[in-house]
Amino acid sequence: MREVLFIFILVIAIVAITYITTLLALAVSGCLMFLKYIPEWTWTLVLLVLTVATVRGLRYSPE
Repeated sequence: MREVLFIFILVIAIVAITYITTLLALAVSGCLMFLKYIPEWTWTLVLLVLTVATVRGLRYSPE
């Protein structure tokens, strides 16, 4: 009888874990959906700004 109870609890736990994982995956995909609306050149602009900031930081850093 205890084995049946253990299997029943295990099945309920697996279903709950699957449900929670599905909800988390849905939330993450919803948060990352905005990335497809960002233009392609935006990442180039971000890299350019970071490069300029790095060069300025290195240029004016005390030696």
